[in-house]
Amino acid sequence: MRPIEIFQGNDQVIVVESNIDLTTATEVEFRIDTQPQIVKTLTGGQVTDVTTTQFSVAIDAADTASVAAGRYKFQCRTTIAGDTLNGRFTPDKIIIRDSIFTNEGSGNDYS
Repeated sequence: MRPIEIFQGNDQVIVVESNIDLTTATEVEFRIDTQPQIVKTLTGGQVTDVTTTQFSVAIDAADTASVAAGRYKFQCRTTIAGDTLNGRFTPDKIIIRDSIFTNEGSGNDYS
């Protein structure tokens, strides 16, 4: 499966597939291994649409605005019935691309 792609400084909702039924999860924690780390949680409201096979994560523009472009791994943990579980989640890599907007140096011209 292809890695998830995100552009620096853009809002984006990504979908992550799981091999664990997450419908009874009391917490889902999604972490991208950037500096600083990007952490999103179910209880924080950034992880949504939890089903038996997947969940959605809201990445805000501010999360990636200062992150260097590159390939990063992500980690997910879930709490179900009081137990913390590490499942297999796909894809397991994220590519953060340079911003699609570059300053051309003349006023507000962007391309």
